[in-house]
Amino acid sequence: MNLQDRKLYEMIQKGSVLVENFRTDFNDAIKLQAFLEHIDRFFELIDNPETKFECDNCINIQKRFKREKEEMTERDIAWRRKMPAKLFLYNSTWKDKMEEDEEIWADMDRFLTEGTMDEYNKKNLMYYKNFMTYEAQEKYESMLELIRTELVSYSTKLMYCKKIVSFLEEEFPQNGVLLLHTRFLNTFLNTAVSEMILVAMKLFATTNTSKNENFGFYQLKDYISNNCNGNKDVRAYLGNKELKKEMKKGQEKCGELKIIRDALIAHYDISRVQEARETRVSFEDLEEWYNLSVKILEKLSFYKFHRQDCAYAMMINIHGFEKAVCRNIYDSVPKTDLDEYLDVLRMFFIDKLKLKEEERDEKNEN
Repeated sequence: MNLQDRKLYEMIQKGSVLVENFRTDFNDAIKLQAFLEHIDRFFELIDNPETKFECDNCINIQKRFKREKEEMTERDIAWRRKMPAKLFLYNSTWKDKMEEDEEIWADMDRFLTEGTMDEYNKKNLMYYKNFMTYEAQEKYESMLELIRTELVSYSTKLMYCKKIVSFLEEEFPQNGVLLLHTRFLNTFLNTAVSEMILVAMKLFATTNTSKNENFGFYQLKDYISNNCNGNKDVRAYLGNKELKKEMKKGQEKCGELKIIRDALIAHYDISRVQEARETRVSFEDLEEWYNLSVKILEKLSFYKFHRQDCAYAMMINIHGFEKAVCRNIYDSVPKTDLDEYLDVLRMFFIDKLKLKEEERDEKNEN
C-alpha cells in the first residue's frame, strides 16, 4: 500500500463519518458545502492521471469511477458527486439499511442536487437573487408568476380554439350536426379570443410604468432596472437590441387590434363598432403574441424558473422553456377533454349518416 492508497482510504473514512447524520447535518448549508468539497477532492484524487494505486481495492474503485465518468458530460457535476456519496454511505452505518430503505439515497440525492444547484446559482451573476434585495425578490417573483399563469391559460385557449375551428370548418360542413350542439363551441371561441386579445394588450401596454397603471413587460423591465442595485451587466442586458426589438414588435402588433379592445371588449364605442367587427384576428397573430411573450418572459426571468428547483430545471432542459413553464401539462396528452367532447358530437354525425342510409334503403325497397 502506497501513500496514495492510504490517502484514498482516509478520504473514504472521513466521507463515511460526514454522512453519519446527514439527514440533519446537511440542512446546514455550511456542513453540506464542506461535504461537497470533500467529494470534489476525492474525485480529483481518483481522476488524476498521475494517481497510481497499488492496492487492488483502490485500483478497482478508480476503474469503476473512470468507467462511469466516460458516460457523463462536463455538465454532470451533480451526477459525478453521487458516486462518491454512495460509496461513503455503503462504508458507514447506513450500509445495512440502504437495501431496505430507498428513502436514504433519495434524501442524499436531494441534498447533492440542491447543494450543487445552489453553487451554480451563486456563481451566476445574472441570477436575480444575486443582484436583487430580498424584499425586491418577492414582488419580482409574483410578477413573473402572474405572467406565467396568464401564458399557461393563453396557450390552453389557443390550443382549444385551433381544435374547435378545425372541427367546425373541416368536419361540421361535411357531416352536419344540429346547430344547437355547436352553441357552446362558438361561444367559447368568442370568449377565448377576446380574453387572448386582452392579455396580449395588457402584456405589451406602454402606459406610465412609474404610476403602476398597468402591469406588463415594460413595467417588469423597469422594475428589474430599478432594483438591480446598479448592476451594469443587468442594465446592459435589459438594453440589448434583440429584447427591445421583440417588445416593440409585440407592441406594434397589439396596436393593430386596439380598436377591437376599445370598441368591443373593454367598453363599447358605438361609432367604431362596425370598424372593429371588420378587423380580423388570425390564429397566426394570436400564436405570434404568445411566442413573443414566452421569449420575453424567459429573458426577463433571469433564471428564476431555470433555478427554481431540480424538477423545473430538468423539465426545461428536456422540453424547453415554453413547454415546461408556459404550457399546461395536460394539454400535451394524446386526447384532451375537448377531444372527448368533440367525439360525442361525432356520434351525432354517425347517427345522422345511419338515418340517411336507412331512409335510402326504405326508398329502394319501395
